[in-house]
Amino acid sequence: MKKTINRKGELLETARNIIQRVGVNAMSYADLSKIIGITTASIHHHFPRKEDLILSLIAQSREIYGNKFQEIVGSDLTSIEKLQTIAGLYEQGVRMGKMCLIGILSTEFATLGDDVRAALNVSASETIGTFARAVQMGIDAGEIVPGKRSSREIAQAFHSTLLGAQIQARCSGNLEAFENSVEVFIESIRKK
Repeated sequence: MKKTINRKGELLETARNIIQRVGVNAMSYADLSKIIGITTASIHHHFPRKEDLILSLIAQSREIYGNKFQEIVGSDLTSIEKLQTIAGLYEQGVRMGKMCLIGILSTEFATLGDDVRAALNVSASETIGTFARAVQMGIDAGEIVPGKRSSREIAQAFHSTLLGAQIQARCSGNLEAFENSVEVFIESIRKK
């Protein structure tokens, strides 16, 4: 039983790594088979369809990053520092040549099944909701100026900035592009 759990975890980790680097449509069970050294039939035992694998990855990401984001938002940092710390997690991905899993899957949204699309929407909504809590704390503390926007709208713009900045930095090979995008966003909402 333990070997099965480890194999499933290894499959998820390997699939995540491939998808974050090249996308879900460029990853196949044959790739996983070759990298891990098992048959594709063994992969199908754990994940009968590619969609099952993707759904498991989304659920895993929601748990891992949901917990990290909640921990940051619940910390004693200022709201601006919370957003900067969250941005740092996305920056780490860029430094490793990877994209946010939810972000890269979303770029291939049109080719994904309905269940995966629904799971992506739920994940993004939860993430934005968590970011909105940090933004609202900043508004309440007078650190963030919302203008005419709600905390959720600002959080959605922040999420979009992070994902777009990852894409831009990856395409240009310029990490500074990511950092600049985040800095411009933060400066736009920070109380002067």
